[in-house]
Amino acid sequence: MNKPFYRRQRGVWAVRIDGKLVTLGHDKTEAWKRWHELSAAPRVDSPIAAEIIDWFLAWSEDHQAGRTTKFYRFFLDTFKPMLDRLTVADLKPFHVSRWLDKRSYTGTTGNCGVRAVTRPFSWAVKQGIIERNPLHGAERPSASPRECYLADAQLDAILKAIPDREFQDFVEFARETGARPQEIRAAEKRHFQNGTLTFPRAESKGKRRQRVIVLNAKALAIVQRLAVKHPEGPLFRNTDGAAWTAFALNCRCRKLRAKLGFAFCCYAVRHTWITNALLNGVEPLTVATLAGHVNINMIWSTYQKLSMQQDHMRAAAEQASRRKQA
Repeated sequence: MNKPFYRRQRGVWAVRIDGKLVTLGHDKTEAWKRWHELSAAPRVDSPIAAEIIDWFLAWSEDHQAGRTTKFYRFFLDTFKPMLDRLTVADLKPFHVSRWLDKRSYTGTTGNCGVRAVTRPFSWAVKQGIIERNPLHGAERPSASPRECYLADAQLDAILKAIPDREFQDFVEFARETGARPQEIRAAEKRHFQNGTLTFPRAESKGKRRQRVIVLNAKALAIVQRLAVKHPEGPLFRNTDGAAWTAFALNCRCRKLRAKLGFAFCCYAVRHTWITNALLNGVEPLTVATLAGHVNINMIWSTYQKLSMQQDHMRAAAEQASRRKQA
């Protein structure tokens, strides 16, 4: 156990026990006596860290979306074996750093990995299983947002290169609405109401509020046609009539990248839509709302690619430095 130390600003003696600061009092003699008593007291067994992870994953499967649990499990399945029978009291941020090095996780992958492996212990704190997260303060690698923007000519080339109507509908709908790929995959006729695709809170990302995708004329025409064709189940389907999967979409994008010679993924269409909306003068909060965000933070930090629009930025620089006429 750590030894007591004097907190000059507070005028008290204290000691850290399992990361928690315990006040021992103002008098040094009494403080050291109290410390000896705490040292001699039997220690409550600390939970096994790997068990916390198992409990969290079981909870996640019951209360979170399947893709969310899959995200956590992807990282935790390699982190958990490194812990062996380590207790929560002995778990340190050092173990996360060692895991990152062993897996060679850097950038965005490393950032997501640290978020995933610390989550079970913050959950355990909220559940009252442990008093503090032993991995609090673990260093996260800096995330690297995708630098992806597709010019109109590139999007036209992509649509022209797609041989089937089914994938064309998927990409064209994303181009017109900026919807997330997983939202397009999940869309059904029952979500189609009053010129929108409206997902109830239980089916929306984060499950905090309903998600409303507002349809412009082109997107509305696509949905109306597909709603007649597929009155039950997913609106957007592949050439076999089955629902699109993330793996299938990635395969199609990979083939298009090889054919056209420039980067392309379904999420790039969303980034492009958001950037174009800002370029067209749509107010940022309205863009965020249309994109399914509650504020503009994600728009500015991740999605917008204004820095890649050289003509726009040059014109803005000229406008910013323009002198007022006397």
